[in-house]
Amino acid sequence: MARIEKKIDKGHKGFEVDTSASLSYKEAALRRDFTINSIGYDYLKEILDPYKGIKDLENKILRHIKRNFYRRCFKGLSSRAILLKI
Repeated sequence: MARIEKKIDKGHKGFEVDTSASLSYKEAALRRDFTINSIGYDYLKEILDPYKGIKDLENKILRHIKRNFYRRCFKGLSSRAILLKI
């Protein structure tokens, strides 16, 4: 079932979940991490690719759907590298 989540509190249980049937596939696919994981298939035998995951597969690119993912990810990595003196 398509759903979206909204962070409302601390921790892993602090989410509000919307399972509205009116959600578009593109909205629901935002929950996925990478563009290649957002590729879908509907009952009309049509490929759904709202974030250009097929193009990324063809070009051998692993790209996150949300732009700020990399900033948060590398910020954490650089902090750990400093602590470990790498």
